[in-house]
Amino acid sequence: MRSQSLLNLLVINDDQLYAERLVQLLSPYYDSVNLGFLDDKEELLKLLRQPWDVLVFGKAYNMSFTDVVSLVQEQNIDLPMICLMNEEVASTAYNEYELPTVISGTMVKALKMDQEMPVVMAICLQHNSLRSRRELKTLRQVLSEAEQRANVLIKNSKSAVAYIDEGIHIFANDPYLQLFGFKSMNEVVGVPIIDLISGRDNVQGFKQFLRQFDKGSRQDVEFNFESVRTDGSTFEAKLQLASATLEGEPVIQIIIQQNSNNSAEVAKRLAEAERKDNLTGLDNRRGFEEQMIAIHQQASQGLMTAALLYVQVDNVGKIRSSLGLQGIDATVKQVAHTLTELVPDGHVSRFSDTAFTILVKKQDDE
Repeated sequence: MRSQSLLNLLVINDDQLYAERLVQLLSPYYDSVNLGFLDDKEELLKLLRQPWDVLVFGKAYNMSFTDVVSLVQEQNIDLPMICLMNEEVASTAYNEYELPTVISGTMVKALKMDQEMPVVMAICLQHNSLRSRRELKTLRQVLSEAEQRANVLIKNSKSAVAYIDEGIHIFANDPYLQLFGFKSMNEVVGVPIIDLISGRDNVQGFKQFLRQFDKGSRQDVEFNFESVRTDGSTFEAKLQLASATLEGEPVIQIIIQQNSNNSAEVAKRLAEAERKDNLTGLDNRRGFEEQMIAIHQQASQGLMTAALLYVQVDNVGKIRSSLGLQGIDATVKQVAHTLTELVPDGHVSRFSDTAFTILVKKQDDE
């Protein structure tokens, strides 16, 4: 299969025709081969400033292969090197099985120059190894940046989030600590997650749930259970799992949400919100009507007397033309504040956009 890529090949040798022959043999495997050719140390120092994929060393008049390796290492360059057979390495070039003495992901030492097939194969394999290292470096950088962003979000999140490794806490954000009653991170680090689960059945169920997740199952990542705080109190909760990394190491992220069992309290809060005006914080028309019905029933039974005041803001058109809608909102808020201060014993409501009602108990006609 043809590889669609570019090869930057640096050849150190005294025979340029050999270098061009290598380019010809490599052309079926690459879209383009960029050849750099030299046999001098000064030229090598200059060319090392450019990006190269593979270096092939044959023979140079003022350098040995050891010199080349030292120069590349001094420049801290990841450059695979292939040493062809020469007098320097001839005595130690092959082992007892007639194979090169050094074969690694960054070096092959030494191949016979006249055996072109092993040389071409070594170049291709070394280049593939280099590309894998470059991609891995890029992925690690991307992963590190993603982990940094995730950690910032988690630390500032209102959700209870923690990291566990082999079932043990290694990190938790502030909402998580507060949810379970831990005073600091030091108290939760090292605590098994099962210590926060109440009931034997819940613990066994969670262990099975965690084993399935460790095996790669992602069909179910939520677990409902009864959780226990450090003070022994319990609450119903839902736990969610996700794969994550911490300092480059794989961990499991858990998010715990406390289930709300007090539906009456929730309904009460919703009802209160429906009676409130968002702009002024006063009761809205619905809230006024509920108050009016309650007071009217008591007044009709002779249990109390009350008065109803209706207040309308004047010059709304002028305010809108000079200050716009924001000006009207500011005026309405100020009027609401003023009325609340003027009639501290009254029940002030925003009846409509620019109208208010005030119910005052214990008032007669006079």
